[in-house]
Amino acid sequence: DDVPVPTSGTSSGSVDEGGLTSSTTGGDLFGDGNDHGAATSATVSLSGLVSFGADGPGTPAFQFVDQTIANSFLTGLSLSSHGQAVDFAQIVGNVLTAWTGGGPSDPNAHAVFSITLNGDQTYTFQLINPLDHPDPSHATPGPAVEDTLTINLAGLIQAVDFDHDPVTLSGSSSVTITDDVPVAQGNLIQN
Repeated sequence: DDVPVPTSGTSSGSVDEGGLTSSTTGGDLFGDGNDHGAATSATVSLSGLVSFGADGPGTPAFQFVDQTIANSFLTGLSLSSHGQAVDFAQIVGNVLTAWTGGGPSDPNAHAVFSITLNGDQTYTFQLINPLDHPDPSHATPGPAVEDTLTINLAGLIQAVDFDHDPVTLSGSSSVTITDDVPVAQGNLIQN
């Protein structure tokens, strides 16, 4: 049998927390972003991250790793959202949603982002709530910094060839998330 082999290829996308919109049903639970209209979703290609070999790609060619591996991988990323660790993967069909806490059954948890595997060897990353970013100005006076956080999501996805041999991706399939920062509003007060 020939089996798929991961390559050292790379793919990437980017989103901006400033485009998040406040909502208690499927949107940012903590506020509106300050970069209205900025992209909160990105479509990222998976082609080139695996050589399927003689069997060719399966249908579908990409799927998620199992729940236990996904939870472990998310924990290893050391991400947090509003002080809570992002450590729970809810997998339903071709959609993985990353949560804090115990996932959707935990009343104190919240969804942070989702990954939808598309049938065309791409996935769509959707930011739902903001991630905690390292902020160089946080501990000292000075202007806020729109720093970025890049996360490699390849460990959540495996390629499957035509006769169902799987291999976890080992290249880089990353998404860069730009932080949102407070913006001073100019108000004129006349006496």
